[in-house]
Amino acid sequence: VQLVWQLELSKVLRLMAVSEDIAALDKVSQADGYQDVRYAMFKAPYEAFLAVYSDHGCNTTLPSNIDEAAWVECQEGSLEGKIIQFAVANFCRPYPEATTVEVEDFQGRVQACCSQGKKAKILPEGIRPQEEVFCRCRAAIFDWCRFVAQWVMVPWCSMLLGICTVLYFAVEPNLVTMAPVQRREAVGFLVVGAVLLVSRLTVFADYFSEDVDEL
Repeated sequence: VQLVWQLELSKVLRLMAVSEDIAALDKVSQADGYQDVRYAMFKAPYEAFLAVYSDHGCNTTLPSNIDEAAWVECQEGSLEGKIIQFAVANFCRPYPEATTVEVEDFQGRVQACCSQGKKAKILPEGIRPQEEVFCRCRAAIFDWCRFVAQWVMVPWCSMLLGICTVLYFAVEPNLVTMAPVQRREAVGFLVVGAVLLVSRLTVFADYFSEDVDEL
């Protein structure tokens, strides 16, 4: 059950990681916008962020450079306001070790978020500091989604290796009674099957996902 759950989690993360660009949704209307998951993944978080931002009387000071932290100050000393301040200052920005190319890519994605949000009629025509902060946080979240999607299969492979090891030692007494050729064939079948399964779910995951989408 744990292996299946982690496998499904990996699929969801891969889908989320490629859902940042909503350029194709600029003509989606207010009525049928929630028919598309990408539209909902943009609109619902923005409305939730804006509600918390407004309820706690927050104000934003934007830095001159994209790789510097934005400063959010909220009037009420509530937990939600402190979380917003901490997240924006420490999370909603390029990571400290980012290269110049990665910082420029982050800035381009923030600008695309603002322009695409306006075209989809989610963000207002006049982008305010809170909209840019939201797009900063959105870009950072997708960065983390891509990172987790790349490495989430590592513990899955480790668990699969552990299960295969337990199964091997469970059937080892029977393997000892086999002829050498039969034993090598049985162990080889297990190893090849495990390698093919891991390759299918890691190296060739995107290839098979594209085939399923075409069908």
